[in-house]
This record gives sequence, structure tokens and C-alpha cells, in this order.
Amino acid sequence: MRPVLWGIGEGDCLELNERGIRPIDESAGSHQVLDELERKLAAEGKDIVFNRALATRGIIKKKQLLLLLDATSLDQAVRGRIRDHIERDFR
Repeated sequence: MRPVLWGIGEGDCLELNERGIRPIDESAGSHQVLDELERKLAAEGKDIVFNRALATRGIIKKKQLLLLLDATSLDQAVRGRIRDHIERDFR
């Protein structure tokens, strides 16, 4: 068995945030954390499919999406990923 660090053992969850790596908040169970992550990922996938459908049907224009993207405060990596999706949707 490996030594226990930070009061956690093998198989316990850690989180990475802007301050570093640390044990996950004990007030939220690991199932709750995983459920929330699953919801966020599912929502992101639905947004991509929904936007693609709008673009395919001509309901929204590429220029409109790019203007909205530029007006939204986002991390550069996220902005680049979204821009790539928009470019693919309008090919």
C-alpha cells in the first residue's frame, strides 16, 4: 500500500485548479462530481450538434456566430476550439 498524503488514500480523487492540485472537497461526493462533469460534457456536445444544425439549415450565419464568439469572454484555448467548430460547420 502507498503512503497516505493529504489525508487521502489510493483511489481517492484530486482536483486541479488555478492554485494547484489538492483533494476534492469532501462536502461533494465523488459521484456528485462525476455527475456534474457528465452533465457539462453532455451539454457541450448538444450545443455543438445544435449549432451545426442551425448552420446547415441556414438559420444562423457564420459571421453572426463569430461576432458572438468575439463578444464573449473566454479563455483563448476554448475560443480557438469553438472557432474550429464554427469553421467546420460552415464548410
